[in-house]
Amino acid sequence: MNILDLCTGNSGRSILLEPIPNHRSDGCIRAWSAGSKPAVEEYPYWPRAPLRAQWSVEDPAAASPEDQPEAFALAYRLLLAKAESLLALPFEEMTKDDPQLILNRIGG
Repeated sequence: MNILDLCTGNSGRSILLEPIPNHRSDGCIRAWSAGSKPAVEEYPYWPRAPLRAQWSVEDPAAASPEDQPEAFALAYRLLLAKAESLLALPFEEMTKDDPQLILNRIGG
């Protein structure tokens, strides 16, 4: 499975999330990070019809410099919990529609 971790500037959340599935999925998941507005393009091209999930986590890069260490630590803990929920799923036992429903639930 391939995952694109996308956040606005690719300066915090997607970079924090990218290594989690890469290192904890035993090679079953390959993740990349990108930003939706790091330059001119709104979104990078992703072929076919990918599953999409909104995992809202405050942008730690937007915190004041003195608050950034705790903001990044909190963002990592939240993303780690969501990623661990994803990695625990029995994908081989799911129906076609299950992954999108579950991703939405994890993001909620």
